[in-house]
Amino acid sequence: MREKTDKKLYAVKKVSKSLLKREGKIEQAIRERELLSSLNHKGIVKLYKAFHDPSYLYLVMEYCSKEALSKLLERHGRTFPYSLVKYYAAELVEILNVLRQSNIIHRDIKPENILITQDNHLKLVDFNCAKKLSSRKTMRNTFVGTLSYVAPEVIKNSRTIGPEVDLWSLGVIIYQMVIGKLPFTAVSQEEIYENILQGNFNIDYDIPSEAKSIITSLLLIDPENRLGSNSLSELKAHDFFQGIEFETLWDRQVPDVIQEIRKDEESHIIENDISNKGLYIVNDEENKDSNEEMKIIIEGNIQMKKNIFMNQNRKLVVTNEPRIKLFSLKTKEERGDIDVKSIREVKSVKNNGFIIETNKKSYEFFVDNPDTWVSVIRKAIDK
Repeated sequence: MREKTDKKLYAVKKVSKSLLKREGKIEQAIRERELLSSLNHKGIVKLYKAFHDPSYLYLVMEYCSKEALSKLLERHGRTFPYSLVKYYAAELVEILNVLRQSNIIHRDIKPENILITQDNHLKLVDFNCAKKLSSRKTMRNTFVGTLSYVAPEVIKNSRTIGPEVDLWSLGVIIYQMVIGKLPFTAVSQEEIYENILQGNFNIDYDIPSEAKSIITSLLLIDPENRLGSNSLSELKAHDFFQGIEFETLWDRQVPDVIQEIRKDEESHIIENDISNKGLYIVNDEENKDSNEEMKIIIEGNIQMKKNIFMNQNRKLVVTNEPRIKLFSLKTKEERGDIDVKSIREVKSVKNNGFIIETNKKSYEFFVDNPDTWVSVIRKAIDK
């Protein structure tokens, strides 16, 4: 809907009164309106107006011009940049923090209910299942939500539930963003129920250790043991969020993930091992164009930092010329060339990384064996 006076677009949720009455959800619709009216945060959809006519209820809300997170995950899977996964996960944590401060649990947090705004931030919508907690921070349990994201205590029909159910959903979403599929899958709904109740999911993937750690810390059967159950500050302090400034999340510029993926389809965490299996020393017998044979001293698959959100997968090659060359893993074309003589400094950094500082530019790489690379490059410099 477009308002005539200010030409601004709004989203209108139209709900049939007869349907609400038939399904006994009139109170639920009223509660959604009240909860949305009470919340004011950039990460939560804003309710501008609510009204009704004889047949329908209408909620006039903020319009998000882009699609739901679910659509991105369906199309791009593990091409999602890992640094953007962490950023979006951080925004979800901050949204949960706002809900917890208001004693609200959403109970249906899933990618379909997370919209991407024009400036590429996240916004939580659909408070149809949300509810205000009592002073005891718990509420009587009723089965609501979407099976793939629902916590085991909801399935077990525990007498009371709390904000930990939303932490479970967060764990599922992080898993989905990092690995590219849902953690709890099976051929039948009954088997999915059982897998959730048993906490039976596969985490044996080649993903960063801090990603494995936060996922397993959130997908715990006992809600009281989930990371963040006592305080979300515990969750924010996890290594997965190292370098994230939660206070300024919505003030930062976020790149358009779709455009970035289209520009470079390699900008994702590849399933192939990028550690020592891709690291070796060889003589390149095919390169004899000069009097002195060019030799490869070391080569391997690495991730090169493109910006704060994006890494690029590259093959890094150090030769005896001495040169450092970067190649596309997909097309095998050369994408960069560093003159070793121009290097001012090379050093290891945190998170399995190393930096090459030249007279003109700084390069940051991530690999499982940064010290080996640093040692070889330093020897090349000293020759």
